[in-house]
Amino acid sequence: MEKKLDATVLTQNPQIILLDELTSSLDPSVQRLLAELIFELSQAGKTIMISTRDLTLVNGFQLTVAVISEDQTMEKTGFTGEELQDEDLLHPRAHALSSSRKEN
Repeated sequence: MEKKLDATVLTQNPQIILLDELTSSLDPSVQRLLAELIFELSQAGKTIMISTRDLTLVNGFQLTVAVISEDQTMEKTGFTGEELQDEDLLHPRAHALSSSRKEN
């Protein structure tokens, strides 16, 4: 139901799009399609805010990211590539997953 609602909202041509855990429980091919859609929307000048634990989703974009800790404090902001390589900011397991996916 939520995914259908997300698609419906996009038909309204919003300037700001908020996406929360968009790729959770989706097939990898559908995740790639959504990543392409997000890229196209950003190229069209849309502001896109993504809440995700899927580091591979945001790693391919030149986006400004904010890393928020478990106690909900803002740790750092910057560009995607820089933040996803900062081992001090990321949970060790998340960093290991991000690194292993890049190598594949």
